[in-house]
Amino acid sequence: MSKSSTTGCVVRTRALLTVCLMLVAYAWLSGCGESSSSSAGRATSDVVFSPEGNNLWAYSTTPPFTAQKVNAANSTFDGSPGNPTGWDINGEICSFDKDGTHYLITGEDTHQPNPLPGWGIFELTGDAVGAFAITRVGRLVPTYQPSPSGPDNYGCGVLSDGRIVTTDIGNEASGAANGQLEIWYPPFTSNDVSFCKLDLRLATGQGIYVDTNDDLYLNSPRSVAEPDATAGGRVQVQRTVSDLSRRRRRLWPDRQSGLAAGR
Repeated sequence: MSKSSTTGCVVRTRALLTVCLMLVAYAWLSGCGESSSSSAGRATSDVVFSPEGNNLWAYSTTPPFTAQKVNAANSTFDGSPGNPTGWDINGEICSFDKDGTHYLITGEDTHQPNPLPGWGIFELTGDAVGAFAITRVGRLVPTYQPSPSGPDNYGCGVLSDGRIVTTDIGNEASGAANGQLEIWYPPFTSNDVSFCKLDLRLATGQGIYVDTNDDLYLNSPRSVAEPDATAGGRVQVQRTVSDLSRRRRRLWPDRQSGLAAGR
């Protein structure tokens, strides 16, 4: 991914509870791999994990708001020397717990285009800002559709049964809608993870929100008619929510207010 991400993830340490945080809107979201473990009677501390310039940062959410660069970028944006053992991290961050271990999922495109960009599965150790470390244990890399800007990873989410969903962008600002929605099947501790494509025509696929019913809400910012190469005509390409077998509610901007309304 060539752009810095505007999404991060909050991890409540010691309670094994994780939720996603959209940093731009400052809105709490659930469905990023919640654990059912109870936090009753246990001290907790919220930590925000956020990518920036191919780095990964952790921030405490209480004064004095300390920060830690958990990962130093392999390839930097400002021309400064990169960390040869670091990863290039970007896109949306999600998390899940398995057998008492914390994991982060995030876009990772170190040394692109060879290998292709994808999503890294990172084991997270440490329980406070200043003590965190990550180790990549797996990688999710789909097949991509052609785009002038090249393949670009973006969104992620975790379903209640442990499967992972991701989006890639496809054409960014114009051209046919060819972003994709993928679903991945455990185990995730390899570079050859099984997956299936749920949607091949996202109009600039971006962030994912998974609700408590495992319904997916996809950010697809373009809503334009584009040529349909197969039908020879023009079709509406906005797709915001989809799954294997049926379409869910679409969110459309109101013509007067600009606010989203379901149909």
